[in-house]
This record gives sequence, C-alpha cells and structure tokens, in this order.
Amino acid sequence: MRTILLAVLLLQLFSQETLTEPLKKYGDIIAFKHSFPVKYKHFGIYIDKLRFEEFGQKPDDDLFHITRHWFWSACKFGKMSKAGENPEVFNYLDEVMDNTIKAKLRPGSEAMITERIRSLLYFCKRWRPLRRNCEHLSTYVRYGIPICLQLGETFEGKCHFKKYGLSKDEQKVLIKEFKLKHPKDELINPDEGNRDMDENYDCEDSEKTSQG
Repeated sequence: MRTILLAVLLLQLFSQETLTEPLKKYGDIIAFKHSFPVKYKHFGIYIDKLRFEEFGQKPDDDLFHITRHWFWSACKFGKMSKAGENPEVFNYLDEVMDNTIKAKLRPGSEAMITERIRSLLYFCKRWRPLRRNCEHLSTYVRYGIPICLQLGETFEGKCHFKKYGLSKDEQKVLIKEFKLKHPKDELINPDEGNRDMDENYDCEDSEKTSQG
C-alpha cells in the first residue's frame, strides 16, 4: 500500500513540474542568465529538430545564436546545455500592452522564422556589443525587428535603437511595462552600465567561445 501511495505522489509531483515548466516551441526565444563580470542575459532561438542540416546543424543542436571569439563572430547552431545556466523561454515581447508597439511585434510564422534564420546564415554581420548582439538576432528572428533591451540587467536600455525598428521612446515604454510586471527585477549596480561593453558584455562556454 505504501508503495502505491508513494508512486501516486511521485506521479503528481512530476505532473506539476511538467505543467509549470513552459514547453519550448520552434522559434521561442531562450534566455540564459549570466552574472560575471556583470549581470546580463545571453539569447538564442530554440530549434526543435534537425531543420538546417545543409548549414551545418547537427542532430543534437537545439539553439541558433550569434557567438564571438576575440575578433571573430558567427551566426551558428549550438546546444542549450553549453550556452549558459538556467535556460528559460523568454518571449518577453509577446505580451506588450501598448497597442501601437504591439502591432509591430507579432511573432512570425514557422515559415517566416525559418526564412529569417536562413538569411542570417547566408549573411551574418559582425557581432557588436551595443548594435548587433544575441538579443538583436533573437528578436529579429521571432518578430522581424532587431531589439535589445536587456530588461532587468546591468545594461538595461543602453543598446542602440534601430531606425527601422522601435524608437527610443518606444523602447522606454517597453522598459516601463517590464518594471510594472516585474518590480523586483532591479539592476545590481546602475553605475556598472558605464563600463566598457566590449570587456564586460560577453561570456564563455565550454568551448571558450564568447557570446553576447
């Protein structure tokens, strides 16, 4: 009897964990939190299966992102397990409240996401910490507009805005919305935002490849 009760309890616990953890879907933005030397997020796009074999994707590659190593950078496929700790689905622009901004940020269809990834694989511009980073890439793939806000992180709101994307005022609206939804997400130290981005806004995976 005890064995049966224990089995039931374990089943309930497993079911609750499965329900609370968001199911990842192709095209979801995945965020990885980093805290050294400053607090920031690395971003990538979830790839659910082998879709881009002709571009070098391996069967166990489940992430598309931009990485850099010194002066070299690339839009490439990789593994979530090597991109950082505590990966989470972070489609933070899906729930924008401002109607004007919301109209610009509709998640793309599966075909649109695939086409955007292909375009970046054909022509991947050099990584730039403020102008062309992993968050710009991920939001472009999902929404068609490159955006970098680093919400709740040390460099929040310090990325350059794109003329063909959202205005600086619109980005301020998004940051304000985020603060209302997540009042506890505060910067570690606002003064750290004045540090040199090239030195601090990256990280290294197990293969010594920096990401940002």
